[in-house]
Amino acid sequence: SRAEKKFKRKLELKEEELTRISEFIDMINFQFGTYYGEYEIDLIQQMMINLMKKNLIDEISKRNKDEIKPLFQKYYNKELKNKIKSNKTLYNDINNNIEMKNLLEDFLFDELYEKYEFINLLN
Repeated sequence: SRAEKKFKRKLELKEEELTRISEFIDMINFQFGTYYGEYEIDLIQQMMINLMKKNLIDEISKRNKDEIKPLFQKYYNKELKNKIKSNKTLYNDINNNIEMKNLLEDFLFDELYEKYEFINLLN
């Protein structure tokens, strides 16, 4: 049925998302000599979930990708500050390394935008 196909596709997307986050963490570890793992993968996934809950989705529907980036940055920085409570080491690493901070920001932005486009296709 159509509902089963949608559910199956959502599960596949969840697995793909975890794979992309894991690959992103591997790239960060390689590039910056860090040793992040499952805990940081979970934190990044939670950041993505939290960012999806913001008003960003409504804004994305009204603007193009370039126009939404500054608003996303505002939410991203707030979300990053919220993570200081969960993992001060990760927060400090990101906050003290502009290249790492920008890589995470770009990764989350692209993931969020891709997720929005998928949600639009389902509706």
